[in-house]
Amino acid sequence: DLEFTSSSGLAVHLHFRPHPAMAAQPAAKAQKTSSEDTPGGGADPGLPVVHLLDYGAGNVRSVRNAIRALGYAIHDVESESDIAAAAVLVFPGVGSFGSAVEVLEARGWVEPLRAYCRAGRPFFGVCLGMQLLFESSEETPGAEGLGVIPGSVTHFRTAAGAEAAEATHDGNLQLTVPHIGWNGVAFGSDKAGSYVLDGVDGSSKVYFVHSFRVLQTPANADWTLTTTSYGGSEYVSSVQKGNVVAAQFHPEKSGATGLRVLGNFLSKHLGPGAASLPAVPAGAPTPAGGASVTLLAKRVIAALDVRSNDAGDLVVTKGDQVHTRIRPPFARSDASPSLARRSPTSTTCARQRTVMETRAPFGILESR
Repeated sequence: DLEFTSSSGLAVHLHFRPHPAMAAQPAAKAQKTSSEDTPGGGADPGLPVVHLLDYGAGNVRSVRNAIRALGYAIHDVESESDIAAAAVLVFPGVGSFGSAVEVLEARGWVEPLRAYCRAGRPFFGVCLGMQLLFESSEETPGAEGLGVIPGSVTHFRTAAGAEAAEATHDGNLQLTVPHIGWNGVAFGSDKAGSYVLDGVDGSSKVYFVHSFRVLQTPANADWTLTTTSYGGSEYVSSVQKGNVVAAQFHPEKSGATGLRVLGNFLSKHLGPGAASLPAVPAGAPTPAGGASVTLLAKRVIAALDVRSNDAGDLVVTKGDQVHTRIRPPFARSDASPSLARRSPTSTTCARQRTVMETRAPFGILESR
């Protein structure tokens, strides 16, 4: 339990309890060793090792958890020699294009990374880790990417009457940016048989959160693994040439489909991990001929909580293993009374005129 008083004089009492699913796990699985959480820490004996390039720009815990869930150990990249020695390199880029380039340049990693990828060695980039493979980005004019793939990263066109060059793609639609949520991926006609997509079909949804994207051009067409549609614009959502793979979506946040994609890559280059690859639920077959229009799914946010901070501003928190607790008049009839009584957020929820359903371990938010 934790008790404190906010700057506004409000006494706060917090009670933490483990999620039932976590409580049911063996202690050995729930506990993380110190070597797992230490940069450059030792790998678990006997497990294939993935080199992870975490340059300190943000939280990549989900990527770490996904790699470990697939049965692989992690070694954090700390030097040029680590990059050169990597059997497999995973780069989960976080933050802005320019900031990432600055950090990589300061550490002397730009040339080693460029050489690693141009040599066709096993590389998997995530989100910004894919964008950095290109030559430049509108996000940071003047900053040079790795230049492994020709082309530039551009911003989604949000205003009506966007530049004529993209009018045929966007249809002059007013887009909501960033593009956040679950969307599909359409397979390139010549890449549908890629080992990366083994076990993934045309109905699979993956998770995106980004404001910049890469349009397919003749210069990068041979790299395009999948495309995704948003607001009438079809853009490159993953790339592959040989052993170099990258995705604009987040495989570590994309459920069984994402783990399958990442697991296919790791098992190809490191052999099977200690865990079996997840099975992706069967869906509609991939359309003949490859590319098709994908659709953004309705947005469902797991365990969303709206609350006021000490300054009185409304903030949103979310977590994938948090119970949503509310009180009448919005509580469902089948909600646990003990959970409803403990809600600190019902006043804020009422003020925001939202409806929450208690559906453990996820809460569903629908705005009215």
